[in-house]
Amino acid sequence: MAETSKSNIHSRQDVFGTVVGLSPPSTMKTQLLSLPGSDPTPTGFRNHRSSTPPIEAWGGILSGHQRLGSFADFRVDALYNRRDSFAGTPLGPTEDYDYFGSTVDMSLTSYLLSPSVAFDLPSGWRGELSIVHGRDTTDQTAAVYIGGALAQGIEGRFDNATRVYEATAEGPIFSAPGGNVRLAVGAGYREIEFESFSSSNPVIQANQNARFAYGEIHFPIVRQLALTTAVRYEDYEDLGDVVVPKIGLTFAPNPDWDFKASWGESFKTPTLNRQYMNEGATLVRASAAGGQGYDPDNLVLVRSGGNPDLDPERATTWSVTAVWHPQRLPGLDIGVSYFDVEYKDRVVVAVTSTPGALSNPLYASFITLNPSEAQLQEIIAGLTGTFTNNTGVPYTPENVVAVLDRRFQNVAEQRVQGVDASFAYTFDAGRYGSVATVAGGTYLTSDQIILPGQPSVDLSGTVFNPPRFRGRIGLAWSNGDFVLSPQLNYSGRLTDRRFATPEKLSSQVTYDLTARYRLRTLLPGDGDLEIAASVLNITNEAPEPIRTTLANDVPYESTNYSPRGRYVGITLTGRW
Repeated sequence: MAETSKSNIHSRQDVFGTVVGLSPPSTMKTQLLSLPGSDPTPTGFRNHRSSTPPIEAWGGILSGHQRLGSFADFRVDALYNRRDSFAGTPLGPTEDYDYFGSTVDMSLTSYLLSPSVAFDLPSGWRGELSIVHGRDTTDQTAAVYIGGALAQGIEGRFDNATRVYEATAEGPIFSAPGGNVRLAVGAGYREIEFESFSSSNPVIQANQNARFAYGEIHFPIVRQLALTTAVRYEDYEDLGDVVVPKIGLTFAPNPDWDFKASWGESFKTPTLNRQYMNEGATLVRASAAGGQGYDPDNLVLVRSGGNPDLDPERATTWSVTAVWHPQRLPGLDIGVSYFDVEYKDRVVVAVTSTPGALSNPLYASFITLNPSEAQLQEIIAGLTGTFTNNTGVPYTPENVVAVLDRRFQNVAEQRVQGVDASFAYTFDAGRYGSVATVAGGTYLTSDQIILPGQPSVDLSGTVFNPPRFRGRIGLAWSNGDFVLSPQLNYSGRLTDRRFATPEKLSSQVTYDLTARYRLRTLLPGDGDLEIAASVLNITNEAPEPIRTTLANDVPYESTNYSPRGRYVGITLTGRW
């Protein structure tokens, strides 16, 4: 039975419990990896391309719990982050970015506040009322330099706000042979606001409001067999209704084995940016869009940008799991899972290129031939971005022979299949403490079809997609208040198929080490202070360089590999 939303803070019921974590300002300019076309030193960063920009970050969290009498609990979680960064990008093979290139100064501020009250109800039920309020704001200033002089300066802001009001309840409804049948229900209202401003584009303002409700029943048919069913309903003001079900089954034939199976549907609403980003239109000659047999003055209107008519993306998921935890070997747990996820109506730009589009039959559904003057006027009047004429021919509606829609569309299909395996074994080492060993790995395959009629394209194991295999092996030795945890991480090989000749990228192995020590007498009452030190990528492994075509291309695979290199961090956490 899925529990209702709860704080992860545990404390005595008769005292106020608080966890505070602070991340001091840190400038991540050290141990940058040297890649082709980059200067790994902070002093050289502002004259050459660096593998990662310098970042200064502040962060803090606060979580608290207070027992209210004998029937209720008050909890509050708060989070604050600020991050400032600078990036310079040269646009030529030899020139510095402040001679021929661009710069971006960026500042990101975000916060989250989530208070909640949980309370006892009659007949063993438990209710909860919660509010979530969050906001993140990104301010950026961009500059373009040509010949050492400032050619253009652009200021912009992205602002996102979310508010969620939710009520939940959970408890038993009747008895079954395997135990109590339990029901969890919830309902709420969610508001999302988005605003984008740029000195070179009009302001974008959009919002998305939704009412939602859900229910879940856990039915222990017999002691060894349980059924879980759930359904979620959401009603969007702009997207309509969405209903998704889920069903799960657990079977434990004996104390050594657990078997689980689940099936469900899910959805993801399009981002407000993809729906309402500035829509522009560009006039091109029909011949430039692949048109054949047209007059030189015939034109094509190409639409680009946001699409307010986008629908939610949908997915169907099913999985089976087997877990072995033999009683004769306490502390041993071995699990294997198979999963299959089918995505449909994924949001992509379906028409990836204007040249040749009119002669490509796959793009036929995104082309309107011989549009009327009224249709063209409606499109142009609804533009929130710019209308550009790249033809040198004056715009007249009778010269436009087609409209090509290169906006975001719900067309792509993806399928992801794979196997997860996990191993864990914990044993007592006597006066030397205890040792926990863990290992896990995932093997997956994934493919994608952008448009109906196109062949399927492999995604897994290719650059900028997950590798086919990823794994880790770790160890945790604890003795009293001290814990030491080394870990090995493995990421499989990738293939770069972006060019005529595919190229293999080697697998990568990195090593991490974390040490934690708890001081129990430094804070009031039953409080304690924990000091943690971590070293990630101990051997300073660098991502393998990849081929690039432009001077400002990132010269490494940025989805799976980090250019940061060795990273040392210290965390202080206080609980009282």
